[in-house]
Order: sequence, then C-alpha cells, then structure tokens
Amino acid sequence: MEYAVPVWQSISDTWSDKLETIQKRALKIIFPFAETYLEALEVAGIDNLADRRTIICKKYMSRMKISPNHPLHALLPKNTGENCNYELRDKTEDVLLYQDFRFCRTKKTENFFTFKYY
Repeated sequence: MEYAVPVWQSISDTWSDKLETIQKRALKIIFPFAETYLEALEVAGIDNLADRRTIICKKYMSRMKISPNHPLHALLPKNTGENCNYELRDKTEDVLLYQDFRFCRTKKTENFFTFKYY
C-alpha cells in the first residue's frame, strides 16, 4: 500500500480513507485483542498510512534535492537568482520555487509532490 507513494500521494481523502480501511481490517485480524484501531497501531508499532506516506515523500524529496546525481534532480525548479547575469524585471528573493507557493497557479500544481514536501 506504499508502493510508488511519491507518484500517487496526492489522492483524495475518499481514496485515502479506503486505503486506511484496508489497514484497519488487517490489524483487526492480526491483533484481535486490540480494542481500537489506535491501540492496534501502538501494538504493531506503526503509524497510520497517511502519516507514513507523508514521511516517505519527505525522505524522497530530501534525497532528490541533496543528490545532484538523482535521476529527477534536474526536474526540480532552479533557484530564481541562480546564474543570472542581468537584472530581472520582477526580482524575487533567492527562494526555491518549490518552497514558494505563490508560483502555484492551479490546484494540480499545488498538489504536486515537489511543492508539498520541501
């Protein structure tokens, strides 16, 4: 249920709840003595799926940003002030685009994982 999470992380709440239901059912089978889902999570020593997906995406983004050899590193937006030999009309601070939500013009762009997990 966590395979290729950075690709499909921005799913709707409905689909997220359906995935969580699968984990709830599995934990109920594995730990029948647990009274609640939260208690079963504690006994198993795991987080809920939504939290685990967020952690996986943050780790993936940090590896992608740190390593210039990462296959997707070149796809990250560059720093707006990087390698610019002339004055820009609208000079912005030296902020990476994926850390500045002003550049999100559509909901699809806002939900893209490079914007969410910086």
